[in-house]
Amino acid sequence: MNARALAVPEEDRAWPVYREVLLAMDRERAEELLAMDGLEPGGLVWNEAVRFLEENRAVLATARRAAIMKHLGFVLETGIREEDRGLWPEHYAAQDGADPFAPLFADSPETLLVAARMHYVKDLQRLQRLFVIDATLAVEQADGERVTANIEALLGMTKQIRSKDMVIDQLIARAFAMEAVETAGKVLRDRTELLTDVQLRRLAHALAAGDLLPAIRLADERLWFEDILQRIYTDDGHGDGHLVPGAFRTMEIFSIGERARPDRSAAEIAMTPLANVVVASRKDMQARYDEMLDHFEALFARPYWEMPRNSVAGEELLS
Repeated sequence: MNARALAVPEEDRAWPVYREVLLAMDRERAEELLAMDGLEPGGLVWNEAVRFLEENRAVLATARRAAIMKHLGFVLETGIREEDRGLWPEHYAAQDGADPFAPLFADSPETLLVAARMHYVKDLQRLQRLFVIDATLAVEQADGERVTANIEALLGMTKQIRSKDMVIDQLIARAFAMEAVETAGKVLRDRTELLTDVQLRRLAHALAAGDLLPAIRLADERLWFEDILQRIYTDDGHGDGHLVPGAFRTMEIFSIGERARPDRSAAEIAMTPLANVVVASRKDMQARYDEMLDHFEALFARPYWEMPRNSVAGEELLS
């Protein structure tokens, strides 16, 4: 999951630049502002948005520089790195406290995929919204260069987010891509005169550089499930196995996290052999999951106009 990020030299990673941007910005104020209605010219809070953007013009310029870098370079871990401590101090402070997963995986907690922290997503979503609003402001101010730079940043951030194979990242990347195209479309439709021929070529190249909406990949979801299986089943060396005595406790923690009970009764332990009679084996569980993901990968690979128009596609696999 981290192979691509770790292969990128530190100086070529966008994340350290984003970190600098986020630490320089009043993120609480940005979050409050972005939660309000009326973030468009003439809207109730438009003037407040303009003030915020003007106050952070240099910071946003640095953010745009980060957004057009090729690699995001964020390394997923189960904890918060020391260098990111200032971004998420509450999570950093809490990671030395009670962790619902810790009792189960004290031997290798850093390898628990489901516990990987993805705090960066919310902050990048906030920056993406600011790029969109600043593009609108730049149109008002007849600043074609800033309009172009914001759209390039939106498209660049889309590719950075998509470099992660978790489904949530890919869905967010799709949302970013659609908003980038919508923003560019509005400018090209209504205010083309703001852009020089050079800027129009830059936008054309940015929009044409790669598939903005590629098929969703599920490779990391498969890794996540396999990681769970190896912690609740034995391994007979041939891809099969039965539930381990701690399986119920493990599944409870995955389901309800910190609200899980800290101990297990003797009855639960005694029930494990019986559960192996009614619960699918490791091989059967893996086969069922692979069948389901194969179905959805094939579905996601289809052209949009061939996609099912309702939410029950694949429902037979989930029943």
